[in-house]
Amino acid sequence: MSRRSASRAGRDRRQLSREQAQEQSASGKVYGALVIPADFTSTVAQLTTSQATTRLLLTDPLAVQTQVGLPIREHSRRRPGFPAGRPEAGVPESGPSGGHAKSHDSCGRLRDPWPVTMGPDLLSLNIICPPPEEGGVEVRPVVNGRDLLADVFPGGVGGSRYLGVGPRYLLDRDGPLHATAVPHAVRLAWSGCGVEECCGALYMTVRRDGEHVVWAGWRDLANQDFDLPEFRFTASQYEAEVLRAEEDRSWEWPAGAVARLLEAGLRGREDWLVRWECELEAIWASRKQPDRIHVLLRYPPDRADTDLPWIQFGMTLPISVDEPSDQAEHLEARLTAGDPRATAEVWGGSHDAELLGYPWPPVDPLFT
Repeated sequence: MSRRSASRAGRDRRQLSREQAQEQSASGKVYGALVIPADFTSTVAQLTTSQATTRLLLTDPLAVQTQVGLPIREHSRRRPGFPAGRPEAGVPESGPSGGHAKSHDSCGRLRDPWPVTMGPDLLSLNIICPPPEEGGVEVRPVVNGRDLLADVFPGGVGGSRYLGVGPRYLLDRDGPLHATAVPHAVRLAWSGCGVEECCGALYMTVRRDGEHVVWAGWRDLANQDFDLPEFRFTASQYEAEVLRAEEDRSWEWPAGAVARLLEAGLRGREDWLVRWECELEAIWASRKQPDRIHVLLRYPPDRADTDLPWIQFGMTLPISVDEPSDQAEHLEARLTAGDPRATAEVWGGSHDAELLGYPWPPVDPLFT
């Protein structure tokens, strides 16, 4: 659900895969997601009605953290054999880059003291690309030879470590890591379920300060007592590293490249959507589905954060072994040739979307 819809009486519905939901949550586009397992229907059918059932509906993100998250945290702290604030046995304490185990400090603080440097800090951006079934692609900032995300313990209730934001968001052309004299926020990592009010997300502010680039203002919405040092990089070294990481596409699979190129092309031609009263929401690709991409449109535009009805249109497009740039160009010409609503399906929308006159309820493309 979106952040706006979380405060309304109704609930908006939009179709996302698990990987898409994680990416949209990491970029701040959605507030939360429900994962429906494959055996959901059969499991529900086995339930009896002989006993009374209590259901608790929490619509305020703070209430979710207070009434659900904090009791879980306090329960885990009181479990015998596990000191407060420390992970249970079997939970790895090192990040994806490996290394020796580190002791945990209080949530949001460094696990080990950060070494004092006499000169400027040094940045490296490592892209971690595990097998699709083991996780998503991450960008891991390494400062002075240490994996920053592995050295910080999240402040939320659902994760024991931070996961880096994906390179498509963080390392896109003119991406958020580029520094200017005007400070701006950058989300570097997320944890647990991906809902930052519950499980945490790592933000910092980046700015250009003369011949240096500064990372400061560290914060996590799930932890008000966050403490990380300020980092000052030489601007030339910093920008060279960001540009190097942006040009590294070794992590990208063909369907991901088509999705990225197609989205860039369509966002440069949004006039074609204005004619049909639509806006481009996103184009997604999953490494678990390498032969397809998903295009998401919203109709009418500029309504997702209002109380007016809106619909999410979606279409799944096949991907071949042809050159990604050629496929993106072909798909762009195909999509812009006419009204996209004529061939798209209704995948989601606001709780009152049926007022717009399209078929409702929406179809579920992930299970058909």
